[in-house]
Amino acid sequence: ALISLIQTHTMAHDIACAGDVTKFPIRTIAINKPRKYVTELIGSVAELPAEAAEFILQCFVFDPRTNGRGPIIQPIFAIAEDHLCLSSLLVAFNDFDRNFFKLLHRSPLLLPFSASIDSQKEPTALRHLVKLFPDAEYALKDCVPIPGLTDADLLVYERSTGFALVIQHKWITAPETPDESSSNDESLQKGVRQAIAARDYLRSNEGRIRQVLKLSSTTSIIARIECVTICRGLENTSFMEPSDVPVVTERVFEGLLEQAEDL
Repeated sequence: ALISLIQTHTMAHDIACAGDVTKFPIRTIAINKPRKYVTELIGSVAELPAEAAEFILQCFVFDPRTNGRGPIIQPIFAIAEDHLCLSSLLVAFNDFDRNFFKLLHRSPLLLPFSASIDSQKEPTALRHLVKLFPDAEYALKDCVPIPGLTDADLLVYERSTGFALVIQHKWITAPETPDESSSNDESLQKGVRQAIAARDYLRSNEGRIRQVLKLSSTTSIIARIECVTICRGLENTSFMEPSDVPVVTERVFEGLLEQAEDL
């Protein structure tokens, strides 16, 4: 909704100056409107009730105590006489996912919802990955327990080749500090260790694969079992230990899957 408002506002300025940058009305390029007007406009564009639009607006109005000293994650500014100001630069180039998850753990308004929302991240990501594997070509199961070790976020079996793939998923948020970078490395390394543990267990217990995927013991051949760690966001440092397990983003994995003949 914010981007829609910004683009419309900017286009109006382009039309007003008829392409002559020397006549560009720079004094009005930032949207500056009464708070009530902005709330109603965002609610209308996003098709949200007024109460929800007002709550979201409160969350994203800049507060230095919440935002901290890093990149601006609250791109709306309260100015004189209860007006709100939107900068096209701060909105247009925002990483909204990143900013939201940062804000989720900082804003007093959002903290009560943080645990619930965090718990939905992995299921959301797995629902997206599952769509990449049509039933006619693959058998798959999510959240497969590996006794005493971990669980496989997604187990995929390719019917045509007998190739089984263990997928571990990590949702990474872009870091602002060295500590956050280090934490991302630890999360990815944990994903690698979990993938290896699940792979090695299933290599020595093929019956477990047949059981959870309901594969026929007579017609389904398990020719090979490998693993991969897939990330939504790959914001690690360059100090991660090398691993035989691929660590790739969702986008890269989808691109490879589209181009390859098989797993």
